[in-house]
Amino acid sequence: MITWALGDFIGWLTIHKRLRERSAKLKVNTITSFIATCDNGTRTLVVKLASLISFIFLAVYAAAQLKVSSKALHSILGWDYSIGIIVAGTIVAVYCFSGGIRASIWTDVVQTILMCSAMILLLVVALDHCGGLVNMFQSLEQIDPKLMQLIPESLQGHFWIFFISLLVNGYGVIGQPHVMVRPMAIDDSKSMHKARNLYFFCYLIFGFAALGVGLASRILVPEMANLDSELTLPNLAIKLLPSILVGLILAGVFSAAISTADSQIISCSASITQDLVPKWKNSYMGSKLATLLITILAVLMALYSSQSVFDLVLVAWAVLAASIGPLMFLRCFDMEVGTKTSIAMMILGALAVIVWRYVLGLDEQVHEVLPGVIAATVTYIFSRSLSFYKN
Repeated sequence: MITWALGDFIGWLTIHKRLRERSAKLKVNTITSFIATCDNGTRTLVVKLASLISFIFLAVYAAAQLKVSSKALHSILGWDYSIGIIVAGTIVAVYCFSGGIRASIWTDVVQTILMCSAMILLLVVALDHCGGLVNMFQSLEQIDPKLMQLIPESLQGHFWIFFISLLVNGYGVIGQPHVMVRPMAIDDSKSMHKARNLYFFCYLIFGFAALGVGLASRILVPEMANLDSELTLPNLAIKLLPSILVGLILAGVFSAAISTADSQIISCSASITQDLVPKWKNSYMGSKLATLLITILAVLMALYSSQSVFDLVLVAWAVLAASIGPLMFLRCFDMEVGTKTSIAMMILGALAVIVWRYVLGLDEQVHEVLPGVIAATVTYIFSRSLSFYKN
């Protein structure tokens, strides 16, 4: 988690302010338009492909959020998974309709407070039941000494490659349209450092609290290790807390999922109306129809996908990071990338992620974002070399 956060932090230092200033200069409103636009105009094929990739994998990402909402409702209230998915999708659609990105940003503020409060509460109670932090670590070592190894045995000999892949994963935030639209929308690039400090304050509090809860759950609900581990948090809450506080945990889980899902659905909608179907660009009904269609698609994906929430998130994150991230980096540093090179970088970056994960099965040794980014970067270097020799 520390490595991932470090990669994210480097992204804030190198990209976010440049993105705000450069996108304002180019007068673009979406990430896909930004990577396809230069001083000489917009490359239509690039913006279409980038929008299509964003559309597909943001929808997959949003489907994962609906699935986690349904799992929380199933564990705590006993609802059928499909009902939870439909309820979560309906909630997202309602307030995306109500106010677009402004609604998304303001509800994220409230949801962040809920998420952090719920996770801190559960951590404090869980640590109390474990007898404190020291006793928790001692108990974990008794359960399995590997739980307390800083570097797992499976990574001996290539830990630094794994470390770098996690760092690149964190830096892959620059390829996430639903995240990067926030620095594009900030009032002034001079406010970026304030936004960064607030972001990491909440990020690290929630992240370390979640990590602590996960470790405590190995002691307090050991049976979950052999069941669906994604149901652990609500089951731990039911075991340790009175009903009213279990409700707070449910609200926290819902907040975490829906604050992400609504951002992704709005970004998908923007890709359609601004880039894929530009005739809807200034159409109120067009934007609302796009939002509704994407929500329905995410609900259907969540209903019929057999993959876990974590798998869906990792794949969507990795493809977006490898296909859009390298182009985002180059455009923020005002480097020109031709149409053919841009298309090749996006396709090969996405393909490398999919092959690395599903064909070679090496994602547990080295996270798939790294080979994806390498594939896209090598493509750019090769293209520049060809241009150099031609000249």
